[in-house]
Amino acid sequence: MPTRLYSTLVSELAPSVPGCPQPTMLQYIRRAAIDACRRTLLWRYDAPATTLVAATSAYSYNPPVDAVVCAVVAALMNDTPIDVAILEDAIARYPQWTSSSGEPMVLCQVNSDQFIPLPTPDAQKPYVVKLIYALEPTSTSTGMDETAFNELDVAIVHKALQDLLVLPNVFWEDRELAAYHAKQYVARLAERRAKANLGNFRAAMSVQMRPLA
Repeated sequence: MPTRLYSTLVSELAPSVPGCPQPTMLQYIRRAAIDACRRTLLWRYDAPATTLVAATSAYSYNPPVDAVVCAVVAALMNDTPIDVAILEDAIARYPQWTSSSGEPMVLCQVNSDQFIPLPTPDAQKPYVVKLIYALEPTSTSTGMDETAFNELDVAIVHKALQDLLVLPNVFWEDRELAAYHAKQYVARLAERRAKANLGNFRAAMSVQMRPLA
C-alpha cells in the first residue's frame, strides 16, 4: 500500500497557525488522522488468511506496518461469512460456546491486538479465517495509506486546526476560527458516512477479499 506522509498537509495548516513549529503541526495532523479513521472506519485492509490451531483460543491481528486495528468489519471462516462481535456481547449471546470446542461460528474482538473465535477450534478439520479490518495509524506513524488519506485529508486539516487553534499560551490561538473548523470537521465526517451509505465507500477503497489458497 503506497503511503502518503503527514508532512504533505503542513502547507495547508501553516497560514492559519503562523509561527507554529512543524513538529507540532505534524503531531496534530497524526492525531487528527487517528480520530478520523476511528470515526469513519474508512481505512480498510484485506488481511492475510490465518489458519486456526486446535484448542487455541486467542489469535493476533496482522495489520500493516504503522497501523493498528480499529475494528473487524467482515470475517470469513472457510469461505463462509461468520458473525463479528465484541467479546462481552458474544459471551452474553452464546454462553454455551465459551467452554466448548467445535467449528467457530463467531469472531470476538478482544482489543486492538487480538481476536477469539467461538467455539474454540477443534481438530475435526482445518479452519482458515479471512478478515477485513478497519485501521487507524499508530501514535508514532509519519504517514498512512495513500488512498485512505486522500479520502480524509480535508477532514484531517479541519480537525488539526480545530485542536491547534485552542492550544493555551500560543499567539496563534483563535477560538472563533477553531469553532469554524470543528463544524467543518463534523460536516466532512457526515459526508463520508453518507457516501458510505450510498455504496461509494467500498468503491473508493477498492479492497476485495482474495480467494483462499
